[in-house]
Amino acid sequence: MYQPVLPVRPKVVVCLRSPHAYVDSVTRVFGLVDPRALERQWAGRYRRLLAVIRDYGLEATCVEYNALVERPEETVAALARFAGRPLRPEFVVLENPPGILSV
Repeated sequence: MYQPVLPVRPKVVVCLRSPHAYVDSVTRVFGLVDPRALERQWAGRYRRLLAVIRDYGLEATCVEYNALVERPEETVAALARFAGRPLRPEFVVLENPPGILSV
């Protein structure tokens, strides 16, 4: 059950990105890292998120990172339908090095 302090039942959007792209991005931003440790971290975070969705019976959808970056209008429109709220694709802005997304 979701927290009774929330005004509505929460919905979850999961942004999917490959572990290799995640490692490449973190390495580019922070420098030398242990790729295997980052891949384990990536997997652990997704497993935890899926467990929260399951355990609390939350409604969820997934969006692929590349789709959001390459086709923001189409992808954000689908997210808006899921959320039941207007969302604006112009807030998907690549203002950092390639592969780093600011929303």
